[in-house]
Amino acid sequence: MDEENKNTDEFADEIDYKSEYEKAKQQLSDKDSEIAKITLDSKVTAALSSCQLQDIDIAKLLIDYSKIKQENGQVTGLKEQIEALRKSKPFLFADESAKPRIKAGSEIKHQSGGGEKDMDRIFRRSSNV
Repeated sequence: MDEENKNTDEFADEIDYKSEYEKAKQQLSDKDSEIAKITLDSKVTAALSSCQLQDIDIAKLLIDYSKIKQENGQVTGLKEQIEALRKSKPFLFADESAKPRIKAGSEIKHQSGGGEKDMDRIFRRSSNV
């Protein structure tokens, strides 16, 4: 009878080890998936940052991540997603011609109503009020 209890205890311990092993294996798999997702997200963010977007967060919501793959550190499908986004939502991308152009050492002027006003004069007037 003692031998039977000993075998039962050993069998129960073995089941516990297998159960713990499976849990640890699943947790490791979950963490690997999470790391892969974070890595992909950071690569997408970096790529979008170089595209002169008005709002990267909105662009990230519009990208179809199921069409983007990451293999051996290389991301495929992202370029196509960005081009599709550029065509379907061009307003998300900064327009180079709309950027203000200020030359170093130049006087900053403000266009208002019918003519230009010197910004220094505007600031002086507002600080005297």
